[in-house]
Amino acid sequence: MAESFTLGCYWGPRFADPEESASTTARCLQRLGELNPILGTWYQKVNRPSDSLKYPVEIDAAHIRPLLNCDDSLGCSLSLWNGQQAGVDFYLACGGTSPWVHNVLTLNFPSPEEEAGNLHSPSIMRSAMEIAVHEWKPDQAALFTYPMQEPQLETNGPHVGWMTYLNGSIPTTMLSDDEYVTEPFSTGTMITIGDDPFAVTPEMTVRVARKVLPANWT
Repeated sequence: MAESFTLGCYWGPRFADPEESASTTARCLQRLGELNPILGTWYQKVNRPSDSLKYPVEIDAAHIRPLLNCDDSLGCSLSLWNGQQAGVDFYLACGGTSPWVHNVLTLNFPSPEEEAGNLHSPSIMRSAMEIAVHEWKPDQAALFTYPMQEPQLETNGPHVGWMTYLNGSIPTTMLSDDEYVTEPFSTGTMITIGDDPFAVTPEMTVRVARKVLPANWT
């Protein structure tokens, strides 16, 4: 059975006030919703999915701002669910300045067996990754499955997935080869392994990680 993908963006301490956080969240969700209807409707995530359907979310900054759970040093957090059979979870923690708790955005895609239109197509998954990186400007990001991530958990991160974003430039010795392609994106480098995300194996991601992030494996 094919594994579900997660889009994860991660960045260190960076202040953003609740209004800025709400605006970026709304903009990100609006752009994701343009990719596929499954990403166009959201509900506040509560303990029981059936209860979440009682709390639809309007995708604009004015309505999202009161939904953010904010703390002076930990920033703001938000958990959403798309309310559909092809379930997608959206989790955000942003604007935090604590050195102990990093900022993060995760978008958990539904199982490939679920009817999700073109959501699992490489072009849509790539676009979702590009939107998240463009809006949140993370230090690192990846589109990965748990089996891809598992053999990398003991390293000092970041982890490589089908697509991986690293802020800043990478040495020319780590540029594209037969197994992966690197290209400038935003303020960093996007690394992609092949054209089909579901054909990428954990062994492939480890080989690429050893090439582009050798210091993590010493």
